[in-house]
Amino acid sequence: EIIDIIEKNLKKDYNLNIHTQKINFNFDKFNGYNIIHDEMSEDYDSFMELIFSDILILGKSSFSYAAALVNNGLIVYHGFWHKKLNHWITITELKNNILKKN
Repeated sequence: EIIDIIEKNLKKDYNLNIHTQKINFNFDKFNGYNIIHDEMSEDYDSFMELIFSDILILGKSSFSYAAALVNNGLIVYHGFWHKKLNHWITITELKNNILKKN
């Protein structure tokens, strides 16, 4: 759902990459997206991609959280054991902001 919202409201070209470490990841659900199974790539490369992404949708992982701490783009926070920073937005806030614009 969050990917659909972002895709419908982006005004420029973009690359959408989904990073996962899940062995049982639902590839069918995300058919058509560039899915990077992080077991097949270097952690450094994945981490750098997260750091330099324009929009980073956090997974429930310390790895993505650490990248978000130094990312200068839009951070979309999905609640979990690490706390949200003030300048990050939640999925609900993102939905509400987009609905106000439309």
